[in-house]
Amino acid sequence: MLEGLPPNNAAHMMRLTIDELGARAVADLVVESFEPAEAASTAFETEMRWPGGGKAWQVEVYFGFAPDQDDLRALVAAAAGEEAAAAVEFALTEKRDWVANALAGLAPVRAGRFLVHGAHDRTPKPALVDMVLDQIKGIISR
Repeated sequence: MLEGLPPNNAAHMMRLTIDELGARAVADLVVESFEPAEAASTAFETEMRWPGGGKAWQVEVYFGFAPDQDDLRALVAAAAGEEAAAAVEFALTEKRDWVANALAGLAPVRAGRFLVHGAHDRTPKPALVDMVLDQIKGIISR
């Protein structure tokens, strides 16, 4: 089985808030029911309190196609019960420039007299030696 491949064009999402055991069961069952390139799941703890004690967990599953909602609710019911299946939400993912979003978090780093930064950040700093990392070209230039 292929592993580690994201779903292509993951525009569709399923979301569920549940307890930890249910979240892990749902995330595992749903993602094992699809090819790796078709779906990706995650389960994580939130800050919300869960009525039965502890914190609530959220399951998110991303799809590269419009999934059959009834089939997914049946999988959730098999993993965590009918109440969980009824609480499932479906949505489209937010449209975002993911490259720009990732580059925004890559701030220049000063290391002594050097300023190390990506090619996307060309802010001049005349007192420092400019070191540019270009991941796409695989080069370091000054």
